[in-house]
Amino acid sequence: MSDAHLVASRYAQALSDAVTEIGEFDRVKRELRVLSDLVTADDELRHALANPVIGVVSKGRVLAEIVKRSEFSPRTARFVAVLAERERLALLGEIASAVEEVYDHRTDVHEVEITSAAPLADDLRERLTSALGKVAGGRIRISESVDPELLGGVVARVGSTVFDGSLKTRLQALHSKMTGRGARGNAAG
Repeated sequence: MSDAHLVASRYAQALSDAVTEIGEFDRVKRELRVLSDLVTADDELRHALANPVIGVVSKGRVLAEIVKRSEFSPRTARFVAVLAERERLALLGEIASAVEEVYDHRTDVHEVEITSAAPLADDLRERLTSALGKVAGGRIRISESVDPELLGGVVARVGSTVFDGSLKTRLQALHSKMTGRGARGNAAG
């Protein structure tokens, strides 16, 4: 885990500890993502916030004005002010992502990655969502990608568990069985 990720995680956890109401935490999470996306999209703003020549007070004022004009919550305004005071604005994107992770953990939402050979049909997506929700033991958020090299089927990742139902893997297993090569031979070959 990188130092930046560790610092971001600590700020996210501190924010979670300070915000007891889940609705308020959700709002702050969304507002931090909006602010992070804005900073990422604006090269001039991003460089100004990362520039060590520009003082902490000036950076804080710029972000305070953005927060004010965006009508963000007082909690978000204070959190951003703390980041500015502690010279952590360069980590805003990492912190926003860490806050999203803490929020997901707090609300029992699990990230599920599905890779398929072709885009999923709606009915298959619904069946997979239902089955994977049961496996994850809570609500899930699915991210989908397409990898034509799978040939068919799907690969689903729930946390560190991978469910590989791809045709490519089945063909590799069949090939290994037919040639007498086990998993060891397959890994080397």
